[in-house]
Amino acid sequence: MKKTIVTRSANDKLYNLSKSLWRDDNTFVRLQQFTGFHGALTYLLHILENYNGIIVNADEDFFVTNEDLIDQVIADMIRNDFAYCGVPDKGVISHRDKSFFHVNPFFNVFNVDMIKTKLSKFDNSKVYDYANQCEKNGNVDEPFAGLFYWLHLNFKHANFNRWHKYRDKHQRQTDWHPFMV
Repeated sequence: MKKTIVTRSANDKLYNLSKSLWRDDNTFVRLQQFTGFHGALTYLLHILENYNGIIVNADEDFFVTNEDLIDQVIADMIRNDFAYCGVPDKGVISHRDKSFFHVNPFFNVFNVDMIKTKLSKFDNSKVYDYANQCEKNGNVDEPFAGLFYWLHLNFKHANFNRWHKYRDKHQRQTDWHPFMV
């Protein structure tokens, strides 16, 4: 499956290494103008406002090991009308303890066309309202928290922990099949 993979990578060595692990038929977009902590939200909004279809967002230090599993995730997203998926920002990666309700933009898949149907209603000044609708004392320490709380409230989605173990057609758990390191 051909994909558009977008990153805001600033490190040439990491970018080239990460890119080399994907199939050559993918389209790679490097958006280096969105820098620093606060550039994270602007970068994600740029993707959602300026691209179409299924977009893979990957940090420069995301190293794919099994692209076929990512293709399966995308197919499952399309089949189940999921707007986005990613790794929860709490409970999966030991050093991430922000919130179960938003995902970390280390690696995400977005159905941009679906998200665009409501994106004009997103207002980051309401970050606390969105957070408190999801959880008591919502964590808004990250610049992208408001966006992911809003996405959680407005769209059907999945978290990558759903695919930690590949399930066969009979829903039996099989061996561990990582798709990233």
